[in-house]
Amino acid sequence: MLPLPSCHSRKHKLSIRVRAVFSEVYPDPVRVVQIEDYSVEFCAGTHVSNIADAEAFVLAEETAVAKGIRRIIALTKNAAFKAIQTGTKMTTKVDSLKSLKADPQGLDKIAGATRKDVDAAFISATLKADLRSRIENVQKKATQAKKLALAQTINLVLNTLTN
Repeated sequence: MLPLPSCHSRKHKLSIRVRAVFSEVYPDPVRVVQIEDYSVEFCAGTHVSNIADAEAFVLAEETAVAKGIRRIIALTKNAAFKAIQTGTKMTTKVDSLKSLKADPQGLDKIAGATRKDVDAAFISATLKADLRSRIENVQKKATQAKKLALAQTINLVLNTLTN
């Protein structure tokens, strides 16, 4: 990645073929980076001169801003350590779901509440995806328990009616 000179004017920014998202607000001057011959981008983020200065790194979010344009939100230092700690707590919470009985009512509600907690947590994007998948498996277990309980109730009613 090659830093280019900061751009001070809109005309200069556009003249170097920098890709910008027009709904975004960029500082003036804005930092411009070039990744070899592949891309020239506006970059309004925070940077470090040496990766060791970051101490820790967590990729918190990666989203599509527009076609072909991605936004990456990453955390470093204390914010990254906090996200790692929160991720560990969320992992423990999701792991505890496995030990719960497949109660047709309770497990589904607890799994749903845990899913909301995970969605709201500021943790690693990859960990969040993994935890969501694990919660989904627990919710499938709860759904199967509901179906089994319903089938048992139907069988009981039918047996009572036929006798």
